[in-house]
Amino acid sequence: MMTSIKAWSGVVRTGSACAALWLAAGASGLADEAASDVRIEVADGVAADQTMTVSSSGQFIVHGDDGPRRAEVAAFAEDVREDFLRLIGQKGSKWGLRIVVRSLPADGSDGGAVLRVEVVDGHSYLLTVFTKPGKAYSERRLRDVLVQSLILEQGLRRARPDEVHEGDVLPEWLWRGVVEAMAFRADRQRTELFKAMMQGETLMSVEQLLEKDPSELTQVGQRIYDASTGALVLTLLNQINGTTRFAQMLRDLPFAELSAMEMIERHFQNLAMGPSNLEKWWALEVAGMASPDAMDHVSPEESTRRIRSALRLVYVVEGENGNETRDVPLQEIGVIEEDQARLTALNSMRTRLISLQADIHPAYRSLVRELIDRVTGLMERKIRSKEQAKRVAEIVALERSGELLAKRLASIADVLNWMEVVTPGSTSGDPFKPFFDVLDELRAPSSERDDRISGYLDVIEGEFAR
Repeated sequence: MMTSIKAWSGVVRTGSACAALWLAAGASGLADEAASDVRIEVADGVAADQTMTVSSSGQFIVHGDDGPRRAEVAAFAEDVREDFLRLIGQKGSKWGLRIVVRSLPADGSDGGAVLRVEVVDGHSYLLTVFTKPGKAYSERRLRDVLVQSLILEQGLRRARPDEVHEGDVLPEWLWRGVVEAMAFRADRQRTELFKAMMQGETLMSVEQLLEKDPSELTQVGQRIYDASTGALVLTLLNQINGTTRFAQMLRDLPFAELSAMEMIERHFQNLAMGPSNLEKWWALEVAGMASPDAMDHVSPEESTRRIRSALRLVYVVEGENGNETRDVPLQEIGVIEEDQARLTALNSMRTRLISLQADIHPAYRSLVRELIDRVTGLMERKIRSKEQAKRVAEIVALERSGELLAKRLASIADVLNWMEVVTPGSTSGDPFKPFFDVLDELRAPSSERDDRISGYLDVIEGEFAR
């Protein structure tokens, strides 16, 4: 979906006594809550007489008649800003453009939240967020719009109107991914979402993410899209110097009219991130986001069985009675003649391997990550038969090493059990108690220290956060 500055500019005519803001769900870049147009009206005289509240950083100026509501919106906007800057490694940095938030009173209409961008004096920009209670309004919707404004502010703060290109200055995958990445950093319990997605084999590929229009998806499809874009953003942020490169990519959005892949390759070129490499890093990031609790895993034997089951090619062929589903071992990859069918089967295999990360035995997780890497290598479109056979053999060898690992772990368990039986007065509960105590301490929230050094550091951090 195209989101250009021209698409935002002129939506509202300021300076008039009564301005009407029409926002179609498609034009907003959000197609989940408001299926119909959202209409926000500013009554006569409101724009001129509203009082205002300034957020703690000074970046947000909130207008509205309801004082407590203004304070609530200002605090919420500041929280979103802090989470955003922390995500891109710019915590404590100064802002360049103010963002105006107009909190309008409820009047029985659908309400909602929308961003408007307009040129000021021919050389600067004004970002305005309109918000109004109603069935189309939610905290999530307001967060989405605030994140959009913060991303745009990164680029527009140093851009002249004649320098901004006519294309997509705020890609759908990017702002949705930033919102999702912020949510994941704030709540690690969201691993259950990625675990469920992987077990259902519903993950999208990077190519689909960068090209898909989420407005064409169902509500469930949009949720999968959002989560997948979040994993993609975290993939970029977690690279070497990732936060610095990602922040620079945001600043360059208004200037370079490039495709999503071209923009990523420009700013992460030191990593040689072509489509296949990016796919590999993204797959590993999703696996990490679905990592379970330290004690939540299956046995080595079950882990071996699941790996063996995952390393099979499932594909569809046209038969006499319609489409037929076939299931063959990886060694027989040559029987799949069509390139697209082979890629689909390999992508499904990789998704199954990623899902294993959710509950496989810890000793097997590095092995599964290696298998994900090798299967991704098989998905290259132009690969010679000899090289393909070599990579298949490497994957088979890794699978067999997993079987040997299960036997070794079983032998270790037998030795430990025998030692417990023959050693009087010894039980497994006592020697392992310190381990569980440490695990409980790590899970417990840290207490606030009141010594002088901690107080001094808190004061210094507060100064830099202003």
